[in-house]
Amino acid sequence: MNPRRLPFLFLVFLLLAAPGCAPLTTTQTVTPAQTQPSTPVPAHPTPLPFVSTSTPLSTSTDTLKTAVPGQLHPILVFPPYDSSGGFLLGAVKDGLWLAADDAAALLPAQQTYALYSSQAHQGSAAGGEPVEEPICPSFWSVPIEYPAGLAAAVGADWDALPRIPQEVEINDPQAAQQVRDFLTAQGITQPEVKVQRILQVDLEGDGVQEFLVAASRFTEVTGHDVTPGDYSIILLYRAGQKALPVVSTWYTQAAPLSFPDRYGLSAVLDLNGDGRLEILVEITGWEKTGAQAYTLEGAVLQKVLQARCP
Repeated sequence: MNPRRLPFLFLVFLLLAAPGCAPLTTTQTVTPAQTQPSTPVPAHPTPLPFVSTSTPLSTSTDTLKTAVPGQLHPILVFPPYDSSGGFLLGAVKDGLWLAADDAAALLPAQQTYALYSSQAHQGSAAGGEPVEEPICPSFWSVPIEYPAGLAAAVGADWDALPRIPQEVEINDPQAAQQVRDFLTAQGITQPEVKVQRILQVDLEGDGVQEFLVAASRFTEVTGHDVTPGDYSIILLYRAGQKALPVVSTWYTQAAPLSFPDRYGLSAVLDLNGDGRLEILVEITGWEKTGAQAYTLEGAVLQKVLQARCP
């Protein structure tokens, strides 16, 4: 986000906080997925206002570990198939999010990473020098030994999982209704709701619980074609409020050989050491892999990192 726009956005969201205004907005075009800009964006932007009656959680400044000035903090994510390492999603340095290309240019030949599943810290491991994939420019793999079920690795010593997300049963009626309402609004009549995962977590540490629901439906199993009513979405909502799409693609008409993206909810982790949790989205599809990271700033979702092949 351009820092010069913050005063204008601050005024807009003060107006939106008035009674009767929708509390959540998005800066993302929901379909298709955008590509990560090469220009670094702030890792700690000024949060926008969100009306809440809860008491923010207190954090001791004596124990909180954050990004070290001048130090590169790389971020790896792991594919859903067997691999000799992870791939470089990007990094944090001096308060900025760095795209994978920029991070790879600064990454040392060996780096220690803290390993995380979606539910726990899984120790640490040393990663090697990044290697650019020959068939996918700007997609960098990093050799590292890691246990099965790992979501991400962070080259930092802060706690990237200060609040453990709670798994919610996928037959939750509120989540199903949010998916149904969103798809109906996009023009899919009588959508088939197929939820894959639901997480409940306080993303910002303000005492307000958020819900993340991932849902996908594709009738053609090979991943080549789509039929009317197919979709893949991840929604964010708070109890009693309308859902906001994190990522979403949907189809009201058949599209042969469209090779659609499928989105999975990988984890929620503090990737920049500010105490707030970023949303990690896994991208799969026909001969494709990748990931995106989103942050919730008050009332706005912002994509901060992306790496994918192709």
